[in-house]
Amino acid sequence: MPGRPGAVGAATAGPLGGHAVAAAAVGVAGPAAGLHALIHLASWTALEATLERLHEEGAAGAVIDLGGQALASPPSVPAGATSLLRVASRHVVLRNGTLRLAACSALVVEAEGALLQDLVVEGRLAQQCEGQPQQAEDARAGGGAKLTPQANPEAVKQQSLVRVKGLNSSARLERCRVVVQEPGGATCSSRSMDQKLRVACVVVRDGARAELLDCELSGASNGLLISGHGSVATATRTTGTNCGFGFTAVDSGRAGPLVDCTAQNNEDAGFICHGQGSCMEIGAGCIAQRNKGCGFTAEDGGHMIVAGGGSAVDNNEDGFVASGQEAVLTVADGCTSERNEGGFRAQHGSTLDTGKDCVAVDNRGFGFEAYGAGSRLQAAERCTAERNGTGGFSASAGGKTELDAGCIARNGVEGTAGFTAQGRGSSLSAGASCHAEGLVVGFSARGGGSLSAGEHCEAKGNILQGFCARGVSSSLVAGQGCTARGNGTGGFLAKDRGRLTAGPGCLAEENGQEGYCGASGHLIVAAGCRALRNKLDGFAACSLVDSKRPGMLDASAGGCEAEANGGSGFACEDPGSTLVAGAGCTAAGNKGRAGFEVQEGGMLTVHPGRQAAGNIGWGLYASGEGSVLRLAAGCEEVAAVGGNTEGGLRAEGGAEVEALG
Repeated sequence: MPGRPGAVGAATAGPLGGHAVAAAAVGVAGPAAGLHALIHLASWTALEATLERLHEEGAAGAVIDLGGQALASPPSVPAGATSLLRVASRHVVLRNGTLRLAACSALVVEAEGALLQDLVVEGRLAQQCEGQPQQAEDARAGGGAKLTPQANPEAVKQQSLVRVKGLNSSARLERCRVVVQEPGGATCSSRSMDQKLRVACVVVRDGARAELLDCELSGASNGLLISGHGSVATATRTTGTNCGFGFTAVDSGRAGPLVDCTAQNNEDAGFICHGQGSCMEIGAGCIAQRNKGCGFTAEDGGHMIVAGGGSAVDNNEDGFVASGQEAVLTVADGCTSERNEGGFRAQHGSTLDTGKDCVAVDNRGFGFEAYGAGSRLQAAERCTAERNGTGGFSASAGGKTELDAGCIARNGVEGTAGFTAQGRGSSLSAGASCHAEGLVVGFSARGGGSLSAGEHCEAKGNILQGFCARGVSSSLVAGQGCTARGNGTGGFLAKDRGRLTAGPGCLAEENGQEGYCGASGHLIVAAGCRALRNKLDGFAACSLVDSKRPGMLDASAGGCEAEANGGSGFACEDPGSTLVAGAGCTAAGNKGRAGFEVQEGGMLTVHPGRQAAGNIGWGLYASGEGSVLRLAAGCEEVAAVGGNTEGGLRAEGGAEVEALG
């Protein structure tokens, strides 16, 4: 019956049970048995009349087939008037064709169980939609289907081509394509945030429910927008592209699960959950790529969950970001952030938790970062940051980063650190066996930050130090058995009033300068620490070249070993600098001036024990005015028989040797 609406109940349709089952996830019920009517339409006028008649008769379960045709709505009169095509009857199926909507027009579902199937909906948004003072949209209790001009401020602020609205309304969209053309000058980038969150290809609001399957959304400020308390939408294999935001939950709306969905080439974020009460659950297989904003964003109280395997690639801003007070982003195991501005970031008082084995690679900023007071990032076991531009794992400006065991930072570019706490109030805690390799510094506390590294952490092959605390109030604690191996300058360095504590049994091996050094800083070495085959001294205290502040190294816990280093085993120099070697400390086979050396005004204290043996120079050596070598009873005798090449003890140039009381 082309060209005219079919009578309700005059024709039959195939079963729609699949629609009812699949829609159950969001509470969308299928058409009631026995009410199906197959209606073929060939004109816009016929579509208007049919939908209006269905509503007036209270009919349900009609199937309207457009037969592959493209139907265009007439222009709104007057220009700019808001015109709405309503599906107001229960369980209506509208399928197989194209709807071309005039400016300020929309397809509105405000009934239960609608199915939009194999439709293309096209339209152009106007700069402003307003008409003659007529009945407003929300005041029309389920009105008809005619495109009726209305003065509707609510419709003006929330322009969308497809709207599912109302507490008892629900819809399922299958294989639909919704394409919006924004008017000149009304791009996403030119809109305020409030405007961005009101314009969409598809909006689900006011307590409605919707499900999208194999749909394509493009052109609006939002692809899919879920707005308002009780509003829920799910999506599977759906794409949001060339929009402002691909997928958006706002004003306590709930999105998800979103499964195998893609947000790409959008002007802002790919997936965003904005505001208190809003939540978004992103299921397996979702991708955010080539967006000008972030990939996945929870902000200003929004809560987002990203299932395992989610990926953010080639976005202009961060891959995964939580921003603003009470915002929470939870990322499950194995998610990837690649070639974005940053990898995973919590900022401005938010929380971001990642699962195991998450990866941040080739990002321009940090791999994982907590930025700002009140911000917290927690990463589970074996997360990896590789080839990132400004570092691996970071806490800065008062943020707090907590890492579980086995996290890896590797192969950064110039100026990067593997694990960093920077700025007063910032703290980073790295779990056991974390690893930093191929960066500038392995583990770094600076600017007043605090870093703790768990037992058996390793810094290997970095350009400068393995572990470094730099600057006033900066603090670094390396746990038991931590290792600094093959780093370009030092192993463990406390610098410029920084404070570093090396736990029991730490190892500094084959580093380019000292193994352990307090350089105008304070370094505490626990029992049993070792310095092996470093190019300069094993353990050292000194002043920085451009500073008169003394350095301190406290190895009073004893049992430390300096072996086969290129300089002295234990060395202290510069006025006010102090080094204490506790009981049982040993210097053996070192190639510098002595096993234990003090010069240029420093003070070196040596407690009894195994001490100096087999060094190329002296066993014990002091030189220079103001230098003091304090020896426990028996130290000189042990050095004398220790096989040191030059001899046991030498003091010259005004240096003093004192006996410990």
